[in-house]
Amino acid sequence: MLKQLKATAIIVLAICSACICEAQSGLLLNIKKGDKYLVEYKQQVSVRVSGQNPDSAFVFTTENIMSTVYEVLSANNNKYQVKATYLSVRFNSNPPAGSGNSPVQFDSDKPSDMEGEIGDPVKTVLGKSTTFTFDGTTKKLVSIDEDPGIQPENSQGGPELGLFFFNEDGLRAFAPKLLGGDLPADARIEVGYKWDQNNANNNSGMATKFERHSNISKIEPGSILVDVNQTVTSAGSPEGSSMTIDSKSTATGKKVIDRATGMLLESRFDDKGLIQTESEEGRGTTEKTTITTLTVKKM
Repeated sequence: MLKQLKATAIIVLAICSACICEAQSGLLLNIKKGDKYLVEYKQQVSVRVSGQNPDSAFVFTTENIMSTVYEVLSANNNKYQVKATYLSVRFNSNPPAGSGNSPVQFDSDKPSDMEGEIGDPVKTVLGKSTTFTFDGTTKKLVSIDEDPGIQPENSQGGPELGLFFFNEDGLRAFAPKLLGGDLPADARIEVGYKWDQNNANNNSGMATKFERHSNISKIEPGSILVDVNQTVTSAGSPEGSSMTIDSKSTATGKKVIDRATGMLLESRFDDKGLIQTESEEGRGTTEKTTITTLTVKKM
């Protein structure tokens, strides 16, 4: 009888332990001092602008590729100090047909490109570093510890340097993506788990609403796959302007998160937007397609 009770108790404990394991939430960030990651951020944009006369429509495209090295300077009690060093920029653009402008190809690794007008603002960014502290428990930026004070001026027809995320607002949004794939701190690591990120604000005459719906679609031995659907709407009249703007964009995305480190491995977002404007000059329509990819490789 005693043996039977012991056997029963062992089975019950095993079942309870299994349930506890299944109920565990959150994905730990498991990186250590000295780890370095090369992050490539690539954004391809195609824009079609038309006025009241459809025949006047024109199209232009741009491509920005930013490379940054993220190095873990310290790791204590699940808080990580990380240094982001801005490494290189590649930029391509194709102007509207018939505009008389030439395509632009820029590569910061080419000295001749850095000597031109486009290279001047790039020089103010490359080689600079921002150091910040990230909380692996709350999955939030804690502080900016060293700010190089980068304030570049985008050259006409040059790269979008703000995609380096060198200021506090940019890092507050980007750090949770890189260091955790934007998973909530208490996320249940199971297929079908869903979470929402919603925000609404009214600034400078424009009312903006942001909605993002994410779910864990697949779990593999080494990775977690997340599907994302996102909608952004904005309407109003910018302060100091008589123009009215009504815009909406929808995006679908996929992210792959490393189960061992908790780091993002790669992501892709496909975004389609429509912007309609009305002013004294008439009505205008802008159709914008954006493909954003992010790849993370340990160095």
